[in-house]
Amino acid sequence: ALAVAAQAVAVAPDEAARQLMDFGEAQFPQYFPSRQPTQSLPPFAYRYYPQTGVYLGVVVSAGLGNEYLGVHVMGGPFGEEPQFVGPLASFITPLAPDRLVKVHVSHAATYALTAAGELFATGVGFGCRLGDGSPTDRPAPVSLGRGWVGVTGGDRLLALKDDGSLWGWGVGNVGDGTGAMRCVPTRIGDGYRKVAAWSSGGGLAVAVKIDGSLWVWNPGPVPTRVGTDTDWIDAVAGEAHYLALKADGSLWSWNGSGVNLNGELGREASGNTGEVPGRVGSATYKAMGAGRDTSYAITTDGDLHGWGRSSSLGPLGDGGTENRWLPVRIGGGYASVHPAATRVVALKSDGSVWAWGENGQFGGGPIGDGTQIPRTEPFQLAGGYVSLSNSEGSVLGIDQHGDVWGWDVYDYVRHLPSGNFGVLSSRVPVKFDYFAP
Repeated sequence: ALAVAAQAVAVAPDEAARQLMDFGEAQFPQYFPSRQPTQSLPPFAYRYYPQTGVYLGVVVSAGLGNEYLGVHVMGGPFGEEPQFVGPLASFITPLAPDRLVKVHVSHAATYALTAAGELFATGVGFGCRLGDGSPTDRPAPVSLGRGWVGVTGGDRLLALKDDGSLWGWGVGNVGDGTGAMRCVPTRIGDGYRKVAAWSSGGGLAVAVKIDGSLWVWNPGPVPTRVGTDTDWIDAVAGEAHYLALKADGSLWSWNGSGVNLNGELGREASGNTGEVPGRVGSATYKAMGAGRDTSYAITTDGDLHGWGRSSSLGPLGDGGTENRWLPVRIGGGYASVHPAATRVVALKSDGSVWAWGENGQFGGGPIGDGTQIPRTEPFQLAGGYVSLSNSEGSVLGIDQHGDVWGWDVYDYVRHLPSGNFGVLSSRVPVKFDYFAP
């Protein structure tokens, strides 16, 4: 599986090894559940994961012969001898350092991350959400520097650096204890490997540290630990609830208030059931997404499950319009899912993009099919994508060539002849060139 999914980078050997191992940590947390330092034992660059006893190694020089070039694993379920996963030649087409690898969209701003770790921001600057030191609108992208590995949030942004440090900026509680608006990235803490926040407004925030501990904030002024477990590997935040994944693939939900009005926690009945994390079903999962009173998770076999609120104008995606208190199967072959308030987009393992939801009725965002017909089941939009981001106001995706596509509000001023700040919108995916080198 690693040989199919990892992305080799046509840069210096050390950088190639780093990006391969970073990708392995992001995609296979059941084996590589934390950000670990890169070590060297020639010809290997490797990382060791004490939680699982697994080594992940990369050979990028031909000291042992070309047949050893590639990815190796050892320890835990892989045994005590290095196991060859695949040669470098088997991995996806090399990426240039300025190639985009991730995009994130809030309802009025866009962020893009390159293979070299440089983060760009563009869009509405109100509330200092762009992080460049000013509330000024930026129709052209501005750089926030290098060393970043991911960004999340809406009016309040949270971002991780490759050294495990967590940073925040924008309006709302960034987590530094002040509650003040921050116009540049402000350090919140160290030792983090995952962070997620609701994509609209200030919203909830949740993070997982390298040691496997789980943390939340907002309304709290600083990150507060949830329980004492140290086997968490990932977490997401919806509008009013959380989902978190453990190393054994078990999925847990909670919201702090205990209220489970629409089934979003995946428990059997409403009432006070969600003050602390509780397990959702018995399946094992690899990915998840939390929306507005809805939850989604993808099993280790690729089946997409959904539960929570559903109606004719905000369907869950299972073909019906009734609330679901327990997970129901929506389909198979999925790799990631990205719910917002009234729209869900999802990526399958074959690169196809699927969407469902209200579809522009009563102010909700279009799903991207060119119509205003509410979709109660996943509808295929396109193929050849590698990543997606969804918010209340926009959807963005990166295709296999590194091009960016968007729908709903998808582009800003640089295409307007007047030069004044504004937005362009579309009901179908449109290619644009914000971040083209």
